[in-house]
Amino acid sequence: MLTTYWSPTLSASFNGARQELENAFKQIYQQHQPSAGRLPLTIWEDDQHVYLEADLPGFPRESIDIRFREGRLCISGERPVSKDDGNYWHNERMFGAFSRTVSLPETIDPSSIEAELVDGVLSITVTKKPEAQPLKIPVKGHNGQAKRITKS
Repeated sequence: MLTTYWSPTLSASFNGARQELENAFKQIYQQHQPSAGRLPLTIWEDDQHVYLEADLPGFPRESIDIRFREGRLCISGERPVSKDDGNYWHNERMFGAFSRTVSLPETIDPSSIEAELVDGVLSITVTKKPEAQPLKIPVKGHNGQAKRITKS
């Protein structure tokens, strides 16, 4: 004959373990959830520009909003979930709303911001102010003898 034993301590241990498992599964699910949420960006610069790129496959140009205010560039948009009547078996496509704000350096010219969406890739180019760009110094010289700097 099997007897069951109930203990508040044992019950609390199982509840704690169950809660830890649920939290672990939630974290895994949120990492692989097909919601857009936070927009991953690639940002880099050269001497004249700052560049930002984001993959937005399937997002129409009209659904993307880009604004610059007080030194921050905000990129947002939304792609609605398909309204198909069928039941999904599996869906990893990005849908829903996203928003991402990036602080840009004071060395950029806000009036120069340009954005383009080509083949699902959003590319934003920002020109640096002339005073922030490196100044190329020409090297002068004379044919023949080198000019020497002497102390007087």
